[in-house]
Amino acid sequence: MINFFVDILLGLNRLLFNNLGLTIIVVGILSRAVFHPFIISSLRYNKALRDLKPQLDSIKKKYGKDIRKVSEEQSKLFRASGVHPAAGAISCLSTITQIVVFIILYQALIKVISSGVQTSFLLWNLANPDVYHIQGVPIPIPGLLVILSAFGTLIQSQMLTPETKKAPPKKGEKGDISDDLMAWQQQTMFIFPIIILLIGLRFPAGLVLYWAISTLYGIIQQYQASGLGGLKLWLASLPIKK
Repeated sequence: MINFFVDILLGLNRLLFNNLGLTIIVVGILSRAVFHPFIISSLRYNKALRDLKPQLDSIKKKYGKDIRKVSEEQSKLFRASGVHPAAGAISCLSTITQIVVFIILYQALIKVISSGVQTSFLLWNLANPDVYHIQGVPIPIPGLLVILSAFGTLIQSQMLTPETKKAPPKKGEKGDISDDLMAWQQQTMFIFPIIILLIGLRFPAGLVLYWAISTLYGIIQQYQASGLGGLKLWLASLPIKK
């Protein structure tokens, strides 16, 4: 399977004038575009769940432990809101498929980069890490591609959070599971960008370029599906004079 993808990438590279950087950009866009309908559906489904959460909580509170009635009323709510219940399963399957494809492409790109093709692209040698070594500084300094990838991941993570702040539980009041989930999201929001930043110091720049393009395309898809999301809060807090 991996060799099949390697052959495709090498063939595409020949079509694109043996420009590996351009090949990686095209692959990054295509890998997102192929799953575009599923990704958009998944993002809209998740947004709908966030928007419908107060009503879903109200149904659970009203019917208590009557699981059958809760399920029936939730299905009615989904239908009335134009949300297909099966979208959740499709969303999960789409995510798993994308992860598998990403892993295969990742391994194929490593083989292509090390196959002896021309790896020079603009400012970078795509076979080497995008870092700078400064005399006296014990650790490498991340380059533009690494910073762009980490920052793009941070922006996308923030867009996935709700666009309005939920008031914290009052003193002595126990928060529900959504409060715990939101707190977890806020605490882990910076973890993935930091991981991207750290592994980007070691990975070939070609892989970092692929992640940067894929992330930028993902931001566009996220905006199309559900707008700026939690990024609105960040933009509103910027000290910009109107």
